Amino acid sequence: MFRCLSRLLSALRSPFVGRRAERELDAEMRGHLEEEIDARIRAGASPAEARRAALLEMGGVERSKEECRDIRKGGAGRFAATVFQDLRFALRLFRRHPAPVTIAVCGLALAIGAVTSIFTIVNATLLRPYRMDHPETVVKVAHAGEPSWVGLSYQLFLQMHAATSLATIEASREAPVRLAVTPGSNDEPYRWALFVSGGYLSMLGGRPALGRTLIPTDDTPGAPVVAVVSHRFWMTSHNADLAAIGKSIWINTAPVQVVGVMRPDFTGPMGSPPSVWLTIASYDDVLAGPAFTETGRGSVEVVGRLQPGATALALGENLTTVANQTDARRQRREGPPPSPLFAYHSASPASEPRAFGGDTVPGLIAGFGLVGLVLALACANTANLLMAAAVTRVREVGVRLAMGATRGRLVRQLITESVLLGLIAGGVSLLVTFWTAPVIGRMVEVSPEMSLAPDAGVWLFNFIVALICGVGTGLSPARFGARGNLQYALKTDAGPAGRVRARWRVSFIGFQAAASMLLIAGAGLFARAAIAVAHVEIGYDVDRIVTIGLRADGHVVDTTYLSSALEAVVRVPSIERVSLSQYEPFGFSAEDDVAVRNGRRYDVQTQRVDADYFVTMGLRVLRGRAFTADEARSGAPVALVSESMARDFFDGGDPIGQSTVAVIPPAEAAPGTSRVDSRAPATIIGVVGDALLRLPRGEQSGTIYRPLGPPGDNPPALIVRTATPGLAARAAEDALRRIDARVVLYTRNLRDELDEDLQSQQRIAWLVGPVAVLALVLALVGLYGVTAFVVSQRMKEVGVRMAIGASSARVLQMLVKDSLRPVLIGLAVGAGLALAGGQLLAEALPGISPHDPTAIGGAFLTLLVCASAAVIVPARRAAKTNPAKLLRQ
Repeated sequence: MFRCLSRLLSALRSPFVGRRAERELDAEMRGHLEEEIDARIRAGASPAEARRAALLEMGGVERSKEECRDIRKGGAGRFAATVFQDLRFALRLFRRHPAPVTIAVCGLALAIGAVTSIFTIVNATLLRPYRMDHPETVVKVAHAGEPSWVGLSYQLFLQMHAATSLATIEASREAPVRLAVTPGSNDEPYRWALFVSGGYLSMLGGRPALGRTLIPTDDTPGAPVVAVVSHRFWMTSHNADLAAIGKSIWINTAPVQVVGVMRPDFTGPMGSPPSVWLTIASYDDVLAGPAFTETGRGSVEVVGRLQPGATALALGENLTTVANQTDARRQRREGPPPSPLFAYHSASPASEPRAFGGDTVPGLIAGFGLVGLVLALACANTANLLMAAAVTRVREVGVRLAMGATRGRLVRQLITESVLLGLIAGGVSLLVTFWTAPVIGRMVEVSPEMSLAPDAGVWLFNFIVALICGVGTGLSPARFGARGNLQYALKTDAGPAGRVRARWRVSFIGFQAAASMLLIAGAGLFARAAIAVAHVEIGYDVDRIVTIGLRADGHVVDTTYLSSALEAVVRVPSIERVSLSQYEPFGFSAEDDVAVRNGRRYDVQTQRVDADYFVTMGLRVLRGRAFTADEARSGAPVALVSESMARDFFDGGDPIGQSTVAVIPPAEAAPGTSRVDSRAPATIIGVVGDALLRLPRGEQSGTIYRPLGPPGDNPPALIVRTATPGLAARAAEDALRRIDARVVLYTRNLRDELDEDLQSQQRIAWLVGPVAVLALVLALVGLYGVTAFVVSQRMKEVGVRMAIGASSARVLQMLVKDSLRPVLIGLAVGAGLALAGGQLLAEALPGISPHDPTAIGGAFLTLLVCASAAVIVPARRAAKTNPAKLLRQ
């Protein structure tokens, strides 16, 4: 391969520097030199002195020739010619040393491929523009101060759709479904379905590649359920079968007729395109959920296309007026109106990237930080190899200096070699990207409708990263190559710069060990956390619990509503019990605090519940008693604590009758914060069995249960116990809507929430694990390569030592000791960083200590054993060599 590239560069070089021009230049320089020598001989100098003085006068033949070339062809042509010359020399050098070059290319390719894979996913999900007709005129409608995904009621959407003339208004509702092409397939992965109003697709410019799209008559009650599938789903699941139109697919085991296939160049204003489009009218048929009717208050996302001349501001004012006028009587009867509406551009123009979500940036920083550390590791690996190789080139540098080469010219040559190495690795990394990007995409649950094929932006990113890596890895060798000592370099293969190179080489090896230690220890911590969470005792029958969150639009959910809701839900035949809790298990809101026990962090979770909560959840009161109904209603200063908290803070004694001050002293409360009330003293009246209500944020955690008290601005959630969660949830929602349709309901199956939290921990471990393994492989391959290279350069020293009586064991000990010293220093530094980093990640490591000795100690031992093996193999080979043979060589 290198020979072919060299020939190609020779062919490209010929237009700049022809052989004929070089011969003419050589003849011209020889003529000038002979004239100068003759003149000095005529002046009385000897031929040898005359020649020496003439060469000094001309400043070196090669330098003079370079000046003549610059005059003849100009700076640009000379620069291009020397670049091609440097590239040809670099390729010849690579051909002579295939092993270290292959190691360097493979290491850089893996690291650049990992970075490019992450960027490919970011590019596909965030940076590619929305694809629809005239996206600059598309707006989303939402309540003031709320994101569009919060949604508006379906009833309000219908009012806007009929009343406004400034825009065409349509709606959608997204939901995960199981999509199959054969009946009875219940093991298919979840895909996203988008339920849309009848004119949604045509308004945005969604045109079918096959069949037809959805039309308004499909979105009417009683109409047959039909679907339009995405082009990618049609290609992968139907094998691009033209006869797919008219056939059925199964959505959550319900048969649906396919009427069209969407074109591949359409996404709409969605973060990721769905696999199937259906009508809003079919929502209850497919998902067995509440039907969207003119009186329903199901939530939908509202999107519109501005009419010519209309603005988003004018549309927002118009829609607010429409909503207030049409609901005037209802609002006067039920209380103050909701917050005003407004329209805004969240669907960016097609030429602009998509907006980053609030939770996106930290995840991107973490992902790029991990792979960036691996990339730095690979660059250090390559720089180390180049520094080791530079030891053998001291004489070459001296010869170049003697022939008139400038130090800048030497730096350019060495930088060219490293840049070429980086670009070759970048090309190989694209092959890695084609394989790893889809794998990482599945792990982070990127929609299967997203194309992760590299585009021009990915290619450009890959080139820039490869170029930066090439320049970065060549700076140190180039810096010390330019410091070569002319006289000393011509006398020996080593010089003063060799000691400096050795120090840099040791520094690079230490950095590799430290970075690998940090990554492997982090992977071990996340893996241990995932295992700990998977084996934690839940403490109740999570499969029988459903939570129903309450959200009120413009009014307060008071005690009267809550009493009526409890009575209505408990009368549902399939529901066993129902109670109230201020915070839903595994929900978004919580009341957390931090206590200190034996100098270590202890996470305290506070649950505010009613008197029936423990029976509904199936929690056992081990000692004492639960709240009474009066204590729960009034928020009495009493509390129950979990079994682990009673054991940890009361040393096995009886906590009944004692105060919660023993756990959370009131003096530690920060004035003006929401945690002051949670630190208010309360008398402990009972001990409850441990229960997993949300993932702990550290190694030690416990729960305090306090009375619910009067309802505030944030309504409590209903906790429902039933043997049939799906049917019971739908029946409970119907009962609650009959009480007050204004209250928006959010129903969640607790098993699904628990599985999602557990899977999120597993995904983190699966993502960090391969990165750590890659770091380990890079460090070991680099350490082996550098050790083998350095040992090969010390073979003369080894031969001398063995010739004067040193044993093979002594030589082996010396080589291993010299090679492992920087590794041990790096591992010690990496262990310290892992301990500090673990403390920062304490909240992301549920169930284990951030200083877990198994994870950190295991990482240290793994690296030490592997590094020792990587060092011993080349050192042992050198120690077994015949010293007589070494001295003859």
